[in-house]
Amino acid sequence: MIANTEFKLKYRKYFDIALSISLALHVLAFAIMPTIQINPYKTETDELEVIEIPPEIEIPPPPKDIARPKIPVETLDEDVEEEETIDDTDLDMDNLPDAPPPPPPRRGDFAVYDDPPKPKKATFPEYPTMAKQAEMEGEVVLKVWVNERGRVTRVEVISSDSPVFNDAAVEAVRQWEFEPAMMSGNPVAAPVLQRIVFKLNR
Repeated sequence: MIANTEFKLKYRKYFDIALSISLALHVLAFAIMPTIQINPYKTETDELEVIEIPPEIEIPPPPKDIARPKIPVETLDEDVEEEETIDDTDLDMDNLPDAPPPPPPRRGDFAVYDDPPKPKKATFPEYPTMAKQAEMEGEVVLKVWVNERGRVTRVEVISSDSPVFNDAAVEAVRQWEFEPAMMSGNPVAAPVLQRIVFKLNR
C-alpha cells in the first residue's frame, strides 16, 4: 500500500521529466535538419527566328483543252445496223402465275421408331491409294437408309474431312447388313447416321 502511494506521488515528476526530454529532442532534430531549397521550374524556349515572306507568286492559268483529232476506224461493213433495243414491258403483279408445288418428300427421309437400325454385318472400306500415299487420315459421316429387311437402300455423305474418302466409304456401307429399326415390336424403314474412320496402322 505504501509503495503504491509513493509511485503515485512520483508519477507527476517522472511525467514532466519525460515530456521535457521529448521536447528537447524535437527541438534538436529541427535544428540539425538541413534546409531544403526548392528552385522553381523554368521552361526553356527557343528564340523565334523571323523569316521575311516573299511577295506573292502569280500562278499561271491552266492550259486550254486541245481537241484531239478524230481517227477514222475502218469497219467490215459500210452500213452499220442500228443498236437493237428491247421494248418496254409491263409486269402485272396482281395476276402472277401460282408457284409450282414443292416436290414430295422422298421415302425414308423421316421415320418414327423405338430402336434405331444397328449394323449386323459390316466390312471396313478399302483405304484410298492416294490417301495412303499422302499419309492422310480422316472420317466420313454418312446417312444410311435401311429398309424393313435391314438392307441399305440409299447412302448420303453428311460431312467429310476430305473428298478422297467419300467414294470408298459409300461403296463399303452399301454392302452392309443392318438389324432394322423397330417400332412397337415391328421392323420399320428408317435412316441412321454412320461414322467411318480412316486411320493408318503405324
